[in-house]
Amino acid sequence: MYLNIFSFLFLYLLISLSSFSYTQELEGNLKKYFIQEVYLSFNRTDLSDENTINKNGFGFEVKHVYPINFLEVVSGLDFNHSVQFKKEMYESLFAKMFNTRYAVNTIGIPFGFRKSFHALIDWNVEMGVFTDLMISSFRKGDLKTLVPNELFITTQNTYAINEKIRMSNSLGFYGGISACYPVKAVDLILKLDYKVGKTCIYSMKDDLMYNRYWRISLGARFH
Repeated sequence: MYLNIFSFLFLYLLISLSSFSYTQELEGNLKKYFIQEVYLSFNRTDLSDENTINKNGFGFEVKHVYPINFLEVVSGLDFNHSVQFKKEMYESLFAKMFNTRYAVNTIGIPFGFRKSFHALIDWNVEMGVFTDLMISSFRKGDLKTLVPNELFITTQNTYAINEKIRMSNSLGFYGGISACYPVKAVDLILKLDYKVGKTCIYSMKDDLMYNRYWRISLGARFH
């Protein structure tokens, strides 16, 4: 799985570099940096079911911008560490997980469009789609079992679980707004966006898990 992920990322970088060269010729304006924007972000999951408690996470992001007419095409890579807390999750016929913390680590590839509104402080509205590639995921909680013996008398046991688990990649869409303020060689950016994962990343019987979260990011754009 990891080999496929890194192969995909390598192919993405090659395509981006080729597109970058094409943009240089098309615009006639040599770009000084391939990575034009960098961000440090803090996120909070946004899942509205009664079984979930939303938690805080963090991440970082790099982006490149391709101007086309009155819009900009935005692509890049981001890393996100998001966390959610499940009160209980089905495990098997005689077992359930309780009070479990799920930590999800992904590398995301966004592709979107941005519209800028210029003033003393520039405002940007951006929306697009993304894929989040799962690189690792963990859970920590209590596994409780009810095991019947030959006399149908059940015995309850509780085990502390702290382990790595397998989760699926996520596809979805995102949208956000940012404010940009010029400071010498860079523009400072404050951004708020929302990532909506539409595909299930983990399931056990009827217990499904999705990854959706708000992000607030502080970033810089290089001239």
